[in-house]
Amino acid sequence: MEFRTLAHSSKESIVEVFNQAFSDYAVPVKSSVEKLNYQINVEKVDLSFSIGAFDGNALVGFILHAIDQRPKGLMAYNAGTGVIPSQRGKGLTKEMYANILPTLKKRNFKSINLEVISDNTPALKSYQAAGFVTQRILNCYKGEIKENLPHKELTIGLSKQLDHNFLLENKTYSLTWQNYMPLKYAPKDFLSSIQAVIDSSPVGQLVFNTKTKRIHHIWISKAYRSKKIATALLHYFSENISKEIVMINIDDSNKELNSFLSNLGLPIFLQQNDMELILDKKRG
Repeated sequence: MEFRTLAHSSKESIVEVFNQAFSDYAVPVKSSVEKLNYQINVEKVDLSFSIGAFDGNALVGFILHAIDQRPKGLMAYNAGTGVIPSQRGKGLTKEMYANILPTLKKRNFKSINLEVISDNTPALKSYQAAGFVTQRILNCYKGEIKENLPHKELTIGLSKQLDHNFLLENKTYSLTWQNYMPLKYAPKDFLSSIQAVIDSSPVGQLVFNTKTKRIHHIWISKAYRSKKIATALLHYFSENISKEIVMINIDDSNKELNSFLSNLGLPIFLQQNDMELILDKKRG
């Protein structure tokens, strides 16, 4: 078995192995060249910092790493790990990390983060063996919300006024990679928003992916929280964009947000462990 970066691998070969690796996954996942391009352009997956396991010339396993500069330093994010079924049980994930970590450390990466489904025991053990430690539990919601009366004082509608910097600076809760990066990097045609206005002033905004309809963030002005504005935004989304609401990676310790989503009737369809591997032992 050989290990090398994916810098010279075709996107088609990566997608093919991705789909083989996730063919029997607990949650249906399927990639395409279009989706991989989205990960590269928006989530900032960098194939030169991603690693593959090769049986001869055939790719049989991979780790996709996205990178971003954050206040604490250069971070990497595991945007996908997969090993085809016939090569499982050989410790390839641990070996792939053993081969890519020296490169990441040499380039001064501070840490690697990832999410793994909480009841995926083999994957959890594999990441723990590579040195990852669970930092928090994340809840993923999917379903239809309960009917409710609209907020009478609000004017709600689709808005083209999507200020990325404003949303990142004023985010109302901690965002994981897949929700943070679109707010930072996604082109305007990838995202849309629903805005709530009172007396001509924006008081709330819901941001979602125009293609997948996944909700990335809900922002409510501090002065207008606990006034059913978030409820009104979600009802507008449900009635005009998608009946099914999907919000992933909500920190389980955020009791207010989890209670809000639960009270609207949204069920948790899976939980994930947010894990971190510290590369710079001097950090903090």
